[in-house]
Amino acid sequence: MSKDNIAKQSILPERQSKINLMMRQEEHGLEEQVYCICRSSDASRFMIGCDYCEEWYHGDCIDITEEESRFIKKFFCPVSINLHCI
Repeated sequence: MSKDNIAKQSILPERQSKINLMMRQEEHGLEEQVYCICRSSDASRFMIGCDYCEEWYHGDCIDITEEESRFIKKFFCPVSINLHCI
């Protein structure tokens, strides 16, 4: 994920720790991660992180736009909701 894309997602302080982790992984050249229900390594598209399991999801895969995400203070992914009754 580019630093510009990461900066876009850092608007909400609740997401800052997840973004910092992704940046550290990128800086240290750690192996490429797969994300989302699509299990892709494509981090160039808009993504949102689950506040429960800390998995990242492409907005288009879970039907959340970047604009809609600006109003979400805490996001819980479908997997966390179903498995953990959140």
